Amino acid sequence: MDAVRSADVVVTMVPDADAVMNVMQDLGAFAAMKSGAAWVQMATVGIDGIERALRLAQTRPEIAFVDAPVSGSRGPAEAGKLVRRGRFKSSTRSLTRASRKPSSHYSGLRRT
Repeated sequence: MDAVRSADVVVTMVPDADAVMNVMQDLGAFAAMKSGAAWVQMATVGIDGIERALRLAQTRPEIAFVDAPVSGSRGPAEAGKLVRRGRFKSSTRSLTRASRKPSSHYSGLRRT
């Protein structure tokens, strides 16, 4: 967790919601984050998964939380052609290397 303690931005991009929660909650990455840092959650985890992450994020309001799932698999990831689905100004520069242009819509929580 040493890297997390000094990071301004922590990105999670793991296979599923259980893996996100394992890293951030069970292994203590979220608790180790410094005040004022941002957690950019880029795994595609579905509404239930992002709600779990959001509940954790809400325990520390001094940490910014961005839900920015990506579309793509290993091939596009290796080619730098993942498609991110969040819209956010401050983190865009940091994420440019991992993906192509952001989509033009906001991917937020919506239950129907």
